[in-house]
Amino acid sequence: MSSMRVTLASVVGAATLLLAGCGGSSDPPSSTDLGTLAPKDAGAFVVVDTDQTSAQWKSLKALLAKIPGGEKAISGSLSQAGAAKGLSLQQVGAAFGKQLVVVVPTGAKQPVVLAKPDDPAKLEALLAKSKAPHVTGDEEGWTVVAVSQKALDAYKAALAKGTLAENDSYAQAVKGLPAVALVRGYVDSKRAASFGATAASSTGAASSGLTSGLVGGAGQVGTVGFAVTAAGSALRVEGSLEPKGGAALASYTPSLLDRVPADALLAVSFDGAGQAQAIQQALQGTGSQLATIEKQLGVKAADLAGALDGEGVIYLRPGLLIPEITLAVKPKDVSGTKATFDALAAKLGGSGAGTLIQGLKLTTAVVDGAVLISTSPTAASGIAASGTKLTGTDRFKTAAKEVGLGSTTSGFAFVDVHALAPLVKTALGALGSTTSSSASTDKAFDALLSFDTVAATATPDGSRMRFAAVIRVP
Repeated sequence: MSSMRVTLASVVGAATLLLAGCGGSSDPPSSTDLGTLAPKDAGAFVVVDTDQTSAQWKSLKALLAKIPGGEKAISGSLSQAGAAKGLSLQQVGAAFGKQLVVVVPTGAKQPVVLAKPDDPAKLEALLAKSKAPHVTGDEEGWTVVAVSQKALDAYKAALAKGTLAENDSYAQAVKGLPAVALVRGYVDSKRAASFGATAASSTGAASSGLTSGLVGGAGQVGTVGFAVTAAGSALRVEGSLEPKGGAALASYTPSLLDRVPADALLAVSFDGAGQAQAIQQALQGTGSQLATIEKQLGVKAADLAGALDGEGVIYLRPGLLIPEITLAVKPKDVSGTKATFDALAAKLGGSGAGTLIQGLKLTTAVVDGAVLISTSPTAASGIAASGTKLTGTDRFKTAAKEVGLGSTTSGFAFVDVHALAPLVKTALGALGSTTSSSASTDKAFDALLSFDTVAATATPDGSRMRFAAVIRVP
């Protein structure tokens, strides 16, 4: 039975990989309609379109063709996940038919997979590649695959009590998502907890102590709806999530973003007002280690949280040896934050015996009510200078428009991947990293050079947060 788990894991792995590598037919049934295939209290529900003749597939293949080893890497990952050498995207698509449905019933440790292949023998052949035992059933003309008869019966019994299509939370989560997508999905983090712990354990996360963190982090959201689409030269991820407790989210005007220098390659805008307490609680959650952490940083947890109690932006620019990294914040207490940053700069960098990073020089400054801490002594002049800023560049404008950045946001991130990749490689070499010249690292950087920009944003929508991210491949 364990081998069957491997096979089903490969199917789910295929869905995940196809999230970056498959598409839907020109007019496929929407995943909302297919909600009748999942129990009303399902922990997760994902629909992957696998019709390789569609416009979405053509867009995807065009994107993969621009990434060195793109399709080969996905096929290799599929083979590894399924313990079946030579497993290809074409074989996966032929076995599943036009769509693959993955359902995680509440409390289940393994998913149930549904497919409607044109040739059922091809689906059976795919499952047999791992020599895995399995059971199959039928639901509304779909072939249902489960790890055991018990799991199949449990799925059928849950489905008889109602379907996901009747669930209001599901309807809210997928509201507004595109009907034609590479992948559409829904997750109820609490009801999918058992599956999340099992998945983390199967990847070795448990042995590294990450399982509880993964499951605990997922528990901070209620329900999530998402969709992945390919169009032109971009891959887009969008959806919404419900924060724990359903509390309304705040938005802010990212004024500091307008002051970031034009040559910045990365910029992340945030509002720390709603995060200061969370940061302090996270530090306090370290228990007896808190005093040690505070001693190493040279500041109290409360002072650090207070320094981040307003709007902020962190950005990266090219530098002589290493990139310039600058954090700028607009706190309530400017003088107090300056003192906190001064203490951090003294402990984190310098040449003293007590410094954490020998040779690192950090500077602090106050510019028009913004407090800065940076690896560059010219950061203050850069943020204070007039003229074109990052937000005025064409590459930023295009990325911001594609994710729908408005005058207010709940958070925004921008990365010029194409320009950042060689800078990071050079920096690794300057720091003496042996991995900066390895063959595998060179291939990774070559792949990164094929990307253009990545942008992501979040906005409040009642008790939900809507998010969007776009990856461009020129």
